[in-house]
Amino acid sequence: MTSLQQQRVKYGPPHHIKRRPYHPILESLEFQTNQHLIQEYSLDIVNTLSQLESLTLVNPAMIDLQPEIQWFMRPFLLDFLIELHSSFKLQPTTLFLCLNIIDRYCAKRIVFKRHYQLVGCTALWIASKYEDKKSRVPTLKELTIMCRNAYDEEMFVQMEMHILSTLDWSIGHPTLEDCLQLAIDSNNLSNNTTNDIENKSVSL
Repeated sequence: MTSLQQQRVKYGPPHHIKRRPYHPILESLEFQTNQHLIQEYSLDIVNTLSQLESLTLVNPAMIDLQPEIQWFMRPFLLDFLIELHSSFKLQPTTLFLCLNIIDRYCAKRIVFKRHYQLVGCTALWIASKYEDKKSRVPTLKELTIMCRNAYDEEMFVQMEMHILSTLDWSIGHPTLEDCLQLAIDSNNLSNNTTNDIENKSVSL
């Protein structure tokens, strides 16, 4: 267990939450209804995702103009965020959205080297609020501990407001998982088994 995971066990919410069993018939009906709606509005969904993607694309040339941030620093930040993401057991889409938020912000604002990790962790915090359950969203105390007290809680709050205002409060961005899920759902897979669905998604 890594140090981040140990800290998460100490400060995070309980990992095992008892849930009431969900009736299989009700689950099946909800799944079929969802499949029907996806197929009916699939074209509208694709158009909306395409439009959203065009509005939230990142211009790498703008990031090249950063005076302190270099591309070779990105993998180090990414490794840290992946470990953080795993420790908090967040959704896969949260990590994808986090990276898009980081890149969009860095394409519009000058980021100093000492604040690069702050931007990354705050972006993960914002993305988790957007994609995950409230119980999974990191607390300010947890973020501070994970960064070894390099930043205080107020700095995360200030950076959150700065990122959101820079992005005009536009957070949503279609991820690879969104596109794969849409492709699977729109392919009339309601009668297929889970294994068939997984095999088809891998082949995509």
